[in-house]
Amino acid sequence: MINRAAANDGLAENGPAYAAGLVGQAFRFTWAMTRLTLDTLGQLVTGRLSPKTLSGPIGIARASAQAAHDGPFEFFRLLAFISLQVGLLNVVLPLVPFDGGHLALLVLESAMRRDLSERARNWVMNAPRSRARPPWPCGTRSRPRSSASGGRP
Repeated sequence: MINRAAANDGLAENGPAYAAGLVGQAFRFTWAMTRLTLDTLGQLVTGRLSPKTLSGPIGIARASAQAAHDGPFEFFRLLAFISLQVGLLNVVLPLVPFDGGHLALLVLESAMRRDLSERARNWVMNAPRSRARPPWPCGTRSRPRSSASGGRP
């Protein structure tokens, strides 16, 4: 946690040395949270940590409400932590819509020592979207209603 008193060290709170102390603490805090996030991800992958310990949207909303109740500093610290986690997962996870997916695609092309064909690249880039859709048609009709049958298809 960023400690204003430790950063001050008797200096004026608006001086450059004070600001540098806060920036240094912010970097150390961000690095500690980055390590915590990556360690947690490693424990999830290896099975040492249950996915049930993670919070979903409701848990995040509860934590946000508690942080807001604790004050603006805690609330913005929680927002920064969530933002850091999303950014790390965006880079680390090899899902194509995320940056990590683009990096994985570049590694694959480097290993193959050639670029993927345009067709293959389009398939890989669009595959996650096709998996997100249900396998049945939603809200579509195969034929228009007939007025002669009383409005039934």
